[in-house]
Amino acid sequence: MAAGNTSTVELPEVIRRKLPEIIARARSFDVERLEVFGSVMTDRYSQFSSDIDFLVTYPEDYDHGPFLGRYQELERELRYLMGTRGDLVMATALERESFCIEASDRCSTMHPRVRESLLDILTATDYIARKIELASLDEYLTNEDLRFLIERNLIAIGKAVGRVRDS
Repeated sequence: MAAGNTSTVELPEVIRRKLPEIIARARSFDVERLEVFGSVMTDRYSQFSSDIDFLVTYPEDYDHGPFLGRYQELERELRYLMGTRGDLVMATALERESFCIEASDRCSTMHPRVRESLLDILTATDYIARKIELASLDEYLTNEDLRFLIERNLIAIGKAVGRVRDS
């Protein structure tokens, strides 16, 4: 969803309900483009256990402020607005020439399959990081459910890496 050009056709209800506020926040931070990604865009989304992640594009000459202060402030505001945890990821972190559809000196268009796979990797690694931050090695080894969830996400990362490699 771009700050000035929105489409609600494929957006989940949780986003559509807050869309005017999301757009207002994006505009107040001079965001060029704001997209939602991750589990919220799939049938795996759960309002009780999933986070909501955004991909942000700023104008080329954007002033993020000291220590990326404006970026961090927008991330906090989106979390507060959505009432859940989530991440704000800069699109430039995902743009690599090897993932571009068009060959050019400066390419910023990523093949949709590669972008989706990279976002799957990001979502799974974020989930694992949150889980292991709160758990000890002993808890991991003795808690079968925790171990299963972490290992399942590691498998998902491996499959997504394979899809990127094969693209």
